[in-house]
Parts: sequence; structure tokens; C-alpha cells
Amino acid sequence: MTIAEGPSVAGSDLGSRIRQARQARRLSVRELAKRVGCSPSLISAVERGITKPSISTLTAVVTELDVPMESLLAPQGRPIEQKAQSEQPPADPPQQVATGHSPRAGILKSADRPEIHIQSGVIAQSLLPSHEDDVDFCIYAYEPGGASVADAQVIRHPGREYGVVLAGTLRVQLGFEEYELTEGDSIAFSSTVPHRFWNDTDRVARVIWFSGASL
Repeated sequence: MTIAEGPSVAGSDLGSRIRQARQARRLSVRELAKRVGCSPSLISAVERGITKPSISTLTAVVTELDVPMESLLAPQGRPIEQKAQSEQPPADPPQQVATGHSPRAGILKSADRPEIHIQSGVIAQSLLPSHEDDVDFCIYAYEPGGASVADAQVIRHPGREYGVVLAGTLRVQLGFEEYELTEGDSIAFSSTVPHRFWNDTDRVARVIWFSGASL
């Protein structure tokens, strides 16, 4: 079951974008796997489109490669956006400080949202019309039995997260505590707390999720 009729990102497209971002960082498959905490064979399989990563693996890869999630979910043909890095400030800095946000509203039509089917029974769509540094804004559909991390593992990373359940029931583990969120419930927490999400019902759970490394 999909959450919208929009362009989807095939596993091979996602894998090639991960490989492109990895090579731009001049990291080997083995080195990226070591940093992410998985096997080199898994990274290789993901890059070749043989398997799809779990949310935890995808989040770790995005964080390690320092690329926005929406770049990996973007429609085919759009280039990977690397976050700008410079060793020294420009010689003639502009007089006006740029905020990184256009004064005009960015709009993304629902039919144009790309989606990706994640290995653990989760479908993700980016809601950001354009890239914003250190921000992810997505809608997720957790199919029955779907989970953010396989085998009841937990993840942690820098930043803060906010979510609201649109439909169904989502279970959340934060540290040693577990919570049940139903339609209309919302949650906010530090991403540094070990966490995971899963759906143990027979109905799809749909949630909107917002996270940022510097929030």
C-alpha cells in the first residue's frame, strides 16, 4: 500500500545515489560500512539495488555522508546535493548574511512527491520542496509489521525529532520506555536518545516526521 500516487525511487536509483555521495566523500565501501556500523556486503548490496536499507541504515548513511534525505529521494535526474564545505571564508564576503531560505514560499504538489519503499516495511516520502541544511521533513507509512529498525534494534544520532500520527497506531521506544501513539497524537524528543518505531497492528500507520541536526 502506497501513501500517494507520486514518482517512486527504485532501489537501483537510491543505491546509485548513495554510491555517488560516497564517492564524492572519497570513502570506500568498507570505510562507510565501518562508520555506519554494518557490513560492507550490505552497503554493496544497497548500492547495486539488490536490497533496500532499513530506516536506521538510511539515516546513518545520510548522516555520515552529510547529504539531505530528500536528495536520495529526489526524482530521477536531479543531482545529489552535497552540503557546502569550504576550508576558508571567501575573500570578499557579501554584506548581507544569507539565511538559506528563499523569501518566496516553496511548494511541492502531492503528486510530485517521490517515495521509496524501505526494507523494513516502511514507505517514505520527502515533503521538502527544496533542500534545507540539516533538516528532514517526511511522511512515512508503516505497513503492518513494519519497523524503523529490524530485529528490535535502536538507533541514536544528533538532532531533535517531531512527529504526528495521521492514521493508525505507531509504537515508539525511547530509551527503556515504550509509548503507543494513535491518530492525532504527537511526540518530540532528542535524537540522541536510543529510539525505534514499529507498527504491530493490522492497519497501516501514517505519520508526518520532522527532524533536524541543529534544532
